[in-house]
Amino acid sequence: MSVRESLAAQFLDLAVCAGFLVGYVVLASTLGVPSPGIAFLGGIYVAFVPGYVIVSALFPRSETTAQLRGDVRRLTLGHRLVLSVGTSLIVVALLGLVLASSPFGLFAGPTIAAVGAVNVVGLLVAAKRRWSTPPGRRFRVSLPRGPSLLTASSGLERAVTALLVVCVVVAFGGVGYAVVTPEQGETFTGFSVLTEDDAGRLTASDYPTDVVAGEASELYVQIENEEGRAVDYTAVVLLQDVDENTGTVAASSELGRFETRVSSGETDVRRFEFRPERVGTNQRVQLLLYEGSPPAEPTGANAYRTVHFWTTVRASGQANASLAPSPPSPGGSA
Repeated sequence: MSVRESLAAQFLDLAVCAGFLVGYVVLASTLGVPSPGIAFLGGIYVAFVPGYVIVSALFPRSETTAQLRGDVRRLTLGHRLVLSVGTSLIVVALLGLVLASSPFGLFAGPTIAAVGAVNVVGLLVAAKRRWSTPPGRRFRVSLPRGPSLLTASSGLERAVTALLVVCVVVAFGGVGYAVVTPEQGETFTGFSVLTEDDAGRLTASDYPTDVVAGEASELYVQIENEEGRAVDYTAVVLLQDVDENTGTVAASSELGRFETRVSSGETDVRRFEFRPERVGTNQRVQLLLYEGSPPAEPTGANAYRTVHFWTTVRASGQANASLAPSPPSPGGSA
């Protein structure tokens, strides 16, 4: 075997781990973490790779032994795999405690980043320690010969091995799902209507409660996307006459609508002109938010999010209403 082939064999497992890390991050960024296949790969990313690189860093030699009940036993590949899963679960549990008490929170993004940092540092340390080990004594992955953890000789050992394999598979799937569920459990879209005060700050107060028909009042719609994915939103603005006794809508007209795409974790602020035309007292201005396109008849009952305020529209000679969205304010996402 040439020197190049020997080195490839000695560092093959670490190279596979590095390739897996890069591939997982690319796929998760492209397809999204909640995808079923990505969730399973996330289990390997979280419940195996951290422990494997740490075990590789701790035991760079092939002839590593451990004393168990007075017997000296060699640390086999099977033992390393079992230690990798156990070590990974301990490391991830500790990282979860740290993230839960940090400003980042226990979400998929920070979890993937924290585990990725452990994986990268572990890989670098493992590669350095294995390189510092004499070539003839470096650990390398090779198929076991004779009885081993995966080829147990007794029925009890085979049953224990089968149970271990099932537990490892469940751990991969369960941890991969757990990486996704914290963020799914906390997903939401913030939706609010704002006005600008004298200092130029946006505030949820001082709405135009007394306006003249046909005259424009400036308002802002704020959409905060915490859904864990980019979302195409549609906002619809309605002017409604509401029966004071029953709360039913006696008349409704659409002032306008606009669409916007907001990336995950971003906030979009849209300025528009509120220009009502129908004269009336205590009319409700209701803003409806939809993911994607709204139905043919937008109502508060079928909207994803709703906000409203009340206004009185005094007489004017115009007959139509309009909503003219302007470009997003600085910092908004188109």
